[in-house]
Amino acid sequence: MRLRFPELERAETYNSRFAVGQLIEEALKLRFKNEGDFTYTRELNIDGKPYVICGTIDIIDPETKYL
Repeated sequence: MRLRFPELERAETYNSRFAVGQLIEEALKLRFKNEGDFTYTRELNIDGKPYVICGTIDIIDPETKYL
C-alpha cells in the first residue's frame, strides 16, 4: 500500500501519537540538558556495499567500558 501511495507515510507524521512522542522527547531533552544524548555512527562494508549504521543509546551503564 505504501508503495502505491507514498504520501501515506508522510501523513503518519501528523498522527497524534507521533506528536505526543515528539513533545515528550523535547521535554526530556530540556529537563536533562541533553546529557548522554549522543548519536553514534559506524560505516561498514559488507559484500562490497557500503552501509552506515546510526543510532542512539537508550541507557548507559557507567561501569561498562565501551569501545
